[in-house]
Amino acid sequence: MAGNGQDFKSKVDSINAIPYQFIVSNIYKSIDIFTQNAIDAERIGYKLGAAKSYSQLGKALYLNGKYDASTLNYLKSINLFEELNDNNGLAGTYGEYGYQLKRRDMPKANLYMRKGIHLAETNKSDTLLASLYDNYGVLKEMENKLDSAVYFYSKSLSLKNKMKDKIGIPYSLNKLAGIEAMRSKFSAALNFLKQSDAFRNNEEGDFGKVENLAMYGDVYKQMNLIDSAITNFNKCLSLSQKNGINYLVRYCYEQLTSLYKAKEDFQKAYKSLEMLSLYKDSVLNKEVSLNIAQLELSYESEKKDHEIAVSKLELSKKTSLLYLLAAIAIVLGTISFTIYKNQKKKREKERRELEFSNKLKNAELEKKMADEKLHISRELHDNIGSHLTFMISSIDNIAYSEKENTKANKLNGLSLFGRETLNELRNTIWALKHEDSELKELILKIKELISRINNNIDAVSISLVSDVDETIRLSATQMLNIFRIFQEATQNILKHSGATAVIVEFKNNLSGFDFIIKDNGKGFDTTKKTKNNGLINMNQRCEESGGTLQIHSSVEGTEIICSFILRHLPN
Repeated sequence: MAGNGQDFKSKVDSINAIPYQFIVSNIYKSIDIFTQNAIDAERIGYKLGAAKSYSQLGKALYLNGKYDASTLNYLKSINLFEELNDNNGLAGTYGEYGYQLKRRDMPKANLYMRKGIHLAETNKSDTLLASLYDNYGVLKEMENKLDSAVYFYSKSLSLKNKMKDKIGIPYSLNKLAGIEAMRSKFSAALNFLKQSDAFRNNEEGDFGKVENLAMYGDVYKQMNLIDSAITNFNKCLSLSQKNGINYLVRYCYEQLTSLYKAKEDFQKAYKSLEMLSLYKDSVLNKEVSLNIAQLELSYESEKKDHEIAVSKLELSKKTSLLYLLAAIAIVLGTISFTIYKNQKKKREKERRELEFSNKLKNAELEKKMADEKLHISRELHDNIGSHLTFMISSIDNIAYSEKENTKANKLNGLSLFGRETLNELRNTIWALKHEDSELKELILKIKELISRINNNIDAVSISLVSDVDETIRLSATQMLNIFRIFQEATQNILKHSGATAVIVEFKNNLSGFDFIIKDNGKGFDTTKKTKNNGLINMNQRCEESGGTLQIHSSVEGTEIICSFILRHLPN
């Protein structure tokens, strides 16, 4: 039986020794292999084998985009390595788990990576350090600390050259290519990629080739070689789908969407965007984030329970020497157990409150979305509907008109009105498609309209300036209403003010931002009651979007300010 158990351990060890290159090129198969290997190791009580299996399984699940399952397995692995006091295994798993956290919790990712590097440097493990330096370089690159990223990538490459690691070297070359591209040193970036290709052309799996294809796409995109970038991202996409590398599938669709849009091939851009939504990264999913947080909490609780158990064991040993200490240990144990039970109840209560809070927020969000969709429907009915009704009536009048010239004039007017109606419809649809979008999308839309006005009307010049954070999120209603306020104000300026210059400004205020439209026209008396529907509409739209409207006017010009407080905007 002893020999049989040793055979089982050898089998578990041989499976755990499967290299990273195989895992990334056979993700689905690797998940099945390491799941079964962990079960086999647990069945024979082989903790070291189980710890390594959970670490390998966490890696495969992460590459497949299953982040909550990946977290669970990494925490199991860390727990076992800590119990075994295996610093090398612990260093590697710390580093891999830290790398997995990079898009969800960067401070914690840096913490785990540094813990792993410290252990590996203490143990002078070059093989492990080469991998950890590469991954830590990625974190520095994401933090835009390019000099630090180059430092760690270069340290990794130096170790790999020293070890003649033909599998690891092309990874570091790929990372250095990315840094050179970010610095606009495209020749150097392509040179690094060609060096990497020389190694990866001899590899059996596809993952290395896939990574290089993605990097070629990035470099060509930054060089504005759109067709070359599209070609490489499509090749990368095909191989990523074949091998189940979901995070690269998402990345390729994201890049292809922007590239096809740049080519004005909107059909392919829309198709890529649809596919991207199917592969939406679950790292940002609230449910997954909650699951991961609960797993981490369970791990910390289990770790504390283990420490309590160790403390009890030490106290129980001392009781054999002195009866009084035994009594004290019992009292302390009872107190500790009571505290533990109370903490457990508290955590359970907090968990239920969190679930209830999330359900309440979701209900509020659904109501808000329904209200906004009702508003947009009303916009379509009242605005576009009235335009279409006018067009129908005009067509009926033309049918009964006797003079050909009159018909021609009316048809020309109707054609112009139809184009205006189509533009109104497109603007409304644009707002619907940009629900919960960033402010920069609205600024881009306003700039497009300004460009058309400046190209067609010489009497007035319109410009736009902005000093606000353009990643502020706006709802569809806010996007449309701010755009309509700009249209209404511009129309009034062109018709009535006699202005020669207009400035449109997005400006920070103490609690949010201001949307300002200023002209140098003749102004008007703001104290007089007005029947101007334009001013009434602007005020209603501003208030409906969570803002307040102010109008200042004098002989030197008019200033319209719609002020927003950030807490009124979506998080």
